[in-house]
Amino acid sequence: RDIVGKLNSLGGAHSESDFAEYYESGAQWREPAALEYRGWRVWECPPSAQGLAALLMLRAMREHDLAAATPENRALLFADICQRAYQWRDSNIGDNFPNGNFAAILEAAEHRDTIYLAAADSDGLLVSFINSLFHPFGGGIYVPQHGILLHNRGAAFSPHPESPNAPRPRRRPLHTLLPGMAENADGDILSFGVMGGNYQAAGHAWLLMNLLDLGADLQSALDAPRMFAYPPETSELQMEPGFSRPTRVALRRAGWKLKKVPDPLGGGQAVLRFADGLIVSASDARKDGAATGC
Repeated sequence: RDIVGKLNSLGGAHSESDFAEYYESGAQWREPAALEYRGWRVWECPPSAQGLAALLMLRAMREHDLAAATPENRALLFADICQRAYQWRDSNIGDNFPNGNFAAILEAAEHRDTIYLAAADSDGLLVSFINSLFHPFGGGIYVPQHGILLHNRGAAFSPHPESPNAPRPRRRPLHTLLPGMAENADGDILSFGVMGGNYQAAGHAWLLMNLLDLGADLQSALDAPRMFAYPPETSELQMEPGFSRPTRVALRRAGWKLKKVPDPLGGGQAVLRFADGLIVSASDARKDGAATGC
């Protein structure tokens, strides 16, 4: 009642029945989308989340020997794959995406408001959890009686009527949040997340490339400098400091417009539980966070 009252006072058309209808329908439990990558089965959230974009990147990446590639060629390849995956994401993923129709797709062709938590206990249970208001302070609206901040996920709706994210009654927009998990045949389990709004799908692929292709340890895989080919309809490539000059030169020669990001590309945490019970955790320094054990 108080949330609706606040929104109505600002011109919103919400009603209590809108909230009641959603509450009564219950949460929608969906099977995660999955893909085999370098001996690991990687799980991601299905639409309307952007998990398929991360898996499409991994599907393309596994066709190449990234470990043997030069840093320049690896960067060129990743930028191209990132751009194509996000072009597909923006044209296809929405709330009305067919549920469970993932195998055919996958086998064919910086937000400080977000928190991610990976946890493991002594019994072998792992949790991958993420939550967000999307932009800092969400919609900038709070309910004074309770201090509840309202998100602005509606920003992911598209003004184009033909888009899968065109506004419709009872439709949710594209969702960027991605808690990830992976397991290999030895029984090692990885719980991981990379915050950063739209960057998250690319962040998952970049993390797994550093970890599984390049052999980095968990902390180094999170700390590695990042790039992001976004918006996908442009030739702009966002880059953190840390890439070599030859890599930057190669990207410019290939037609990419390099953009130094003023803020880090996301932030990440991860927990890796080996089959023998050893647990390794890591948290990168791009935002507040910690890796702890007890």
